[in-house]
Amino acid sequence: MLEFSLPGGGLWGISLTGFLYALRDRKLLPEVISGVSSGNHAGYLAFSDGDYNKAMAWFRTSGEFLKSKPIRRFLPPYDMNGDHISSFTLPFMVENSVLKRNGLKHFYVGYIQTKNMRFVAEDVLVYDTYEVFRTILKSSSIPFVTNFVPHFGGGIDGGFAKNNFASPADSQERWMITYGLSQRSPLDRKVWSRRVVLPKPVGSPLLLNERHLVENFHRGYEFGATLAGI
Repeated sequence: MLEFSLPGGGLWGISLTGFLYALRDRKLLPEVISGVSSGNHAGYLAFSDGDYNKAMAWFRTSGEFLKSKPIRRFLPPYDMNGDHISSFTLPFMVENSVLKRNGLKHFYVGYIQTKNMRFVAEDVLVYDTYEVFRTILKSSSIPFVTNFVPHFGGGIDGGFAKNNFASPADSQERWMITYGLSQRSPLDRKVWSRRVVLPKPVGSPLLLNERHLVENFHRGYEFGATLAGI
């Protein structure tokens, strides 16, 4: 089985989404995903038949939400259970059957439990469609940035613990995909088959304007198209 380990990176995830779209369009499909934060959103968009407009809409919506929070996050009503975030992201939810139809057998979502600060990776494809989406949202939940309280059952963005992890699935080939932030660390050949370093995205991972979103998507897509053609 082929596994993609998908890193977090905030709004830079639009670049990773473009990269995955290019591989998907060329039928280079993983059977396993292990991801944190926006890496999970990129994988979810790519392997749920998302198109360019859907990817742009998702990251545009995410950016607008982040920009709206600096004052409001300190004011009630608090989004204790992540209900507000869920409500405006629900249009992006798809049936699990679509992910499976695109070849996914396992989708491991990593996050940190606030109770004991333990990193947890759950294979969400065993859940129903709504719980899959909620767990992916949990993996990119940053309390006191997205809101003043821990929400989604006390989960914190998994990227604070690790940006790449290998799943417990029996994957014969594992790709560590990065934004170049961990290039200096040695590649453990016992774990990873290869490291794929995406072109460094332009702009801030928390504040991207429309031009940067478009540019990063296309840079990721072009890189993926080149890689898939080798």
